[in-house]
Parts: sequence; structure tokens; C-alpha cells
Amino acid sequence: MRTSNVMAPEAQRMTVADRIVANYAPSALWVAEPADLIGGTAIIGWRDHSGNGVNCPTITGTAPTSTAADSNFANRPVVAFSGGYLSTTATFADGDLCLLVVFRDPSVTGTYEVLVDLAYANNATIYRTSATADSWLCGIIEPISPWGQSVTAADGGRPHALFLRRSGTTHDVWVDGKQAATKVGSGSTCTAATLKIGGGASGGNYGGSIALVAKWASSPTDATLQAITRILRAGYMIGEEP
Repeated sequence: MRTSNVMAPEAQRMTVADRIVANYAPSALWVAEPADLIGGTAIIGWRDHSGNGVNCPTITGTAPTSTAADSNFANRPVVAFSGGYLSTTATFADGDLCLLVVFRDPSVTGTYEVLVDLAYANNATIYRTSATADSWLCGIIEPISPWGQSVTAADGGRPHALFLRRSGTTHDVWVDGKQAATKVGSGSTCTAATLKIGGGASGGNYGGSIALVAKWASSPTDATLQAITRILRAGYMIGEEP
């Protein structure tokens, strides 16, 4: 059963990204809001709300397009991908880290679709490996099969919030505010890499919509992930209460 949240007028005026930054200050944050899209409808960049200047100024392949008010995301802006991806020019090689992506992918365009990528196998990535619309593989330093942890974001027709977190040797995945998988990782050092959104260096261009991507150079607590999910739920009407 989906829940409904009513925001106060002052909260409604803030972007979802700004609410997260104000309360939980990620090390890098991007969001698809009209004022943030560089290049108009055909996006060539994405502004970083965290203020650290790590923007997404490069595009590989077909530029994604923006939708100012997507009814599937509570009439908030999204970016639709169709053969290209965005990338930072800055690189990241963090120890503890956390990636967040808010996405909706109602159809499968291929057996390998990348949501976010920080160097396949040697850093962190979230991607699809099968023709199942609800199945995603999430890995941190996974140089051998099975390449990560498989999780389900049920019902491909609605948006989801997916966190991939590393805390020391523990790697876990959260879907819509609930822990979906956890394991002890074997690797210790991440390779420096750019953050790619909607595709990766090994291909696998994404074919759905993304409303928000965030990255922390730290390991937020369980309570913080649940609190951020409540912000996302109020902004995008995602899932159920954790």
C-alpha cells in the first residue's frame, strides 16, 4: 500500500536535492530540476546542489532529455535516457561511500543497462544483467562473478530509491527505505573514476528516467538512509514507509 505525504508550503518550494543537502550534506549531488539543466531540453550537464563544484558537464552518445513535470514522479522534473550518459570530469576513489539513484524503468531495452557507474568492477556500480525489469545488480569492488548483489525493485512501473553503501568491509543495498541485501566485501581500495549517470565505460546505456543521483564519501547510518527516503517519498511518492 502506497502512502501519501503532504509537505508544508515552505518544503514544497525547496527542491528535493536542496532538502537533502540542507539536512544530510552529501559530498556530491545532482538533480533534474529545470534550473539545473545545462543546455535546455537536450541536456549537456547537471548542476551539483552540494556546492562543491563537481558538476556533470560531459555527455557521451545521445544527450538525455528533460521532462519538467513527470506524473510518475509526483509531477517533478526527470531526465530521460535513450542512448547516452552524463559524466563528471572529477574522479572519486573513496573508502566508505554511498550512492543513491531515484529512477523508473518500466521497460527493458537490453540485458545490460547501467544506472550509475564509478568504474565497473574496481569501484562501485548499479546495473541490470538480465531481461527482468525489476532486477538490478549492485557492486562495490567486485572483480569476479557474481559482480555484486542482486536486488529487486518490484513493479517496474513506479519510481524507486536505491542506495548502495560501503561501511568498512560491509557492503549493503537499500531499496525504498529497506535493506535488501548485505555482504562482506573482499576489496579494500577503489580505483579513481568519474561518476557516470545513465551508462558506463563498458556500455549498457540506460533506457529509463532518473530524477536524482547522490554520492557520499562516507557511510550514512541506517536511520539517515530512512530519513532521506522519507524526503524522497514526500517529493516523488516512492514506495511504502520503511
